[in-house]
Amino acid sequence: MNKKTYRLKHMAGAFLAGAMLFSGISLAAANPEGTLDAIKHTTSKISYYVNGKDHSTPAGQFMNQGTAAPDSIVQNGTTYVPVRMVSDLVGQPVYWEQASRTISLGLPVVKLYNAAGESVGSATLEQVNDGVRVKMTASGLTPGKHGFHVHENAIQGGDFKSAGEDDGVTDPSGNSGDRVAGGNIPE
Repeated sequence: MNKKTYRLKHMAGAFLAGAMLFSGISLAAANPEGTLDAIKHTTSKISYYVNGKDHSTPAGQFMNQGTAAPDSIVQNGTTYVPVRMVSDLVGQPVYWEQASRTISLGLPVVKLYNAAGESVGSATLEQVNDGVRVKMTASGLTPGKHGFHVHENAIQGGDFKSAGEDDGVTDPSGNSGDRVAGGNIPE
């Protein structure tokens, strides 16, 4: 009978595989109910009614911009539903602004930040017959009158200068560092 010789790499591989197996078993034994809580959830078909009309989905899924997605997820006894599906059901647009991770339903909301990146308020935008109505709330600003203007480009990484240079008319000082708040319009 021919005896097989194992090299160091074979023994190291076997040791690592065993260590991974036993650490997984130890984790499950130490916390049987909480293992992988971050991803433990169930999907289940639920009924949706808007103003008394049934809008339930036949297969427990809805089409999210061409991709089938579950119409609900239940995690730890709480039911979550997709915002885009709710916006479709109630006939209101949904807006998403990636940098501030902000969802707006109905009217777009711009979160406003100061130069230190702290939230100082918001602006709600509404399309009206003769343009756009802007409703702003802000706090923590220096005393006195304040105005605002809009740049074509978004603010990148909290750097107000990344939105582009001022034309000298809306910011006569030409100093983009004097801005007290800024934000990006959601899509």
